[in-house]
Amino acid sequence: KEEVLAQWDLWDRVRSAEVRLPARFCLGNHDIYGWAHRDRAAAARDPDFGKALALRRLGLRDRHYSFDQGGWHFVVLDSTQPDEASEHHY
Repeated sequence: KEEVLAQWDLWDRVRSAEVRLPARFCLGNHDIYGWAHRDRAAAARDPDFGKALALRRLGLRDRHYSFDQGGWHFVVLDSTQPDEASEHHY
């Protein structure tokens, strides 16, 4: 988990230093904490397990949302789900 938090800290530093445009975020398959953990049952006891950590770090209240901008209506969906049959997650 320490490595994951260090990566989020780096993301925060780079984003705040380099991104000057308004940005909206959505979850991606590499944002999910603990799905690939060797002891997934132990990881699942962590309150940050799964999508919780990414939602908090990205400042998202929900995994799905929509907004209007520039005359367009955008819909942000989270389609990332564990693939229980393999170690890959999509």
